[in-house]
Amino acid sequence: MESRYADLARTLEALGVSGVRVEPDGLSIKASEGGFDIAIGRDGDEHVVTFGELWHEHVADRATAVELVLIGLTPGYRLVESVRRGSPIRATLQVAGAGGWRNLSHTGLFSCFTPWPRPSKRVRQNTLLAVEAVHAILASE
Repeated sequence: MESRYADLARTLEALGVSGVRVEPDGLSIKASEGGFDIAIGRDGDEHVVTFGELWHEHVADRATAVELVLIGLTPGYRLVESVRRGSPIRATLQVAGAGGWRNLSHTGLFSCFTPWPRPSKRVRQNTLLAVEAVHAILASE
């Protein structure tokens, strides 16, 4: 049985993206140096796109999920994480704009307030695809 994301895997491999792993009901992409891993799969009727260990988005349509995967591979987007004891407790997806970086979406863990140790900030950004390549792919669909 072919994965529902096999066509996406073929497109990424044709663009020279390495680290693509196709699974029966999903796909994962290993991060570039200093970047974050990306995964796409299903949860019931929804597609779930995951960036790094924490940030995720549930979307109803496949096209939006594929677009999220593609933009996550570019340097035009980054993941800013608050990290405590080596694990992210909050992740923010940001987009580059004329005025700098702008927050798009947050995902966080619900936990009791712990004053120590203070979380550190980790910024991760992929460079596997050029933003222009993603625009070209999306325009052709």
